[in-house]
Amino acid sequence: MAKTSTGGQSLLDCTSFRFTPERLREACKVCAERGGRWVWKDEGCKHLEVRVGARGGVFYRYGRDATRSRVVRERIGEVFGPNAVPLEAARAKCDQLRVDPKAKALLPRRRIGSGGPTIKEAWDVYKSAITSGLFSMRRRRRPLKASTIAAYDDVFKSHLKQHETKSIHWLAANLRDLFETIGTKGSEKHGKPSPGAANKLLQISKNLFEFCRTRGEWDQPNPAISPHSGVTYQKFELTKREPRLTKAQTLRLLKAMKAKGPYWCDFFTVVALTGRRLSNVRELRWDAVDLDEGLIIDQPDDMKNGQPNHAPLAKTTLAVLRRMRAEAAPDAEWVFPGRKPGRPIINPDHAWNEIRTAAKLPTLRIHDLRHNAATWATHAGKSERAVGKFMAHKSATSTSRYQHADVTDARAAAEAVDETWCRFTSPSPGA
Repeated sequence: MAKTSTGGQSLLDCTSFRFTPERLREACKVCAERGGRWVWKDEGCKHLEVRVGARGGVFYRYGRDATRSRVVRERIGEVFGPNAVPLEAARAKCDQLRVDPKAKALLPRRRIGSGGPTIKEAWDVYKSAITSGLFSMRRRRRPLKASTIAAYDDVFKSHLKQHETKSIHWLAANLRDLFETIGTKGSEKHGKPSPGAANKLLQISKNLFEFCRTRGEWDQPNPAISPHSGVTYQKFELTKREPRLTKAQTLRLLKAMKAKGPYWCDFFTVVALTGRRLSNVRELRWDAVDLDEGLIIDQPDDMKNGQPNHAPLAKTTLAVLRRMRAEAAPDAEWVFPGRKPGRPIINPDHAWNEIRTAAKLPTLRIHDLRHNAATWATHAGKSERAVGKFMAHKSATSTSRYQHADVTDARAAAEAVDETWCRFTSPSPGA
């Protein structure tokens, strides 16, 4: 029997799913076998539904009439056949409900509560709770890393701050609209579609409503969770990135890094050659760096996976850190200090944007340098467990794969990355 994509539930047991040509074809096949007429709503577009019977499927746009006393439906067209209406065209027809004054009469009335905290009040308390470790969706005691909380806050400032004075009931009623709009059209602030930002908004909203539930401020279903499947609504599928810098690209990148100045050149060299996450480089302390052994000794609280780690340093990175240690004050705490005294660098995005623009690599993200290091090590013939140890992987699926790897394996991978960097950035003979 056909299964949904959101929870293993039969199509005949649910009332909605995200429409795709394949799923619609599957629904028509199931109904042809079972008989009767079946109706499903589209989780990817409000006011769009499909009615499937013995003769096939038909798209309908539904809503309330001008008096709001009854639900009315308007036939859009067939799902399959010679006169079929493409799925995107059917969704576009439903979008007229938002822009066509005559069609707006079909919009269903939504009762939005006014009680409870505002979005800003709820967010401030939630942010304080996750910072202190008093609340976590994953039942872990240790607080979230500052970089993770900063990423959450960026999503709030970009997409929710403009609505901060409204109640959380308003957010619940409009969350799906915000999610779809940001992912397919872009926000008012950012005019281009941002599926990644939409996915983050959906996730932090889910967390926020669960937090409000623990405080007795929300007793309704979580608006980020499908009532039919019991799991988070299907997120946008993101294009997988598999960056691998070529020699020409690496040369341009190094040239741009040097032009930005020694501080940023050193910072991004360490990021590129160690394969470490950005937060682990930003918050690196000198007392964690063993220059004699050529190691960075990470404590459990420093790592995303909560596991201690020994990260080996190859010769180029070691030379950079030794020079920086000699130039730093004897009592310096941070390897890369920020502008505020006693604090590390906070946000390197502005410098990185200038570097990647000058290097003619406008889509290269800082995190892509981590993936690139793993790719270089793999292409150098290093084993999967060596690359895994080098990258400090400790996920549930990879623990058994890397548990026998030691720092010697990781050092071999680090040296392979260093050799590729040196080979790519060394002047060609006769140049």
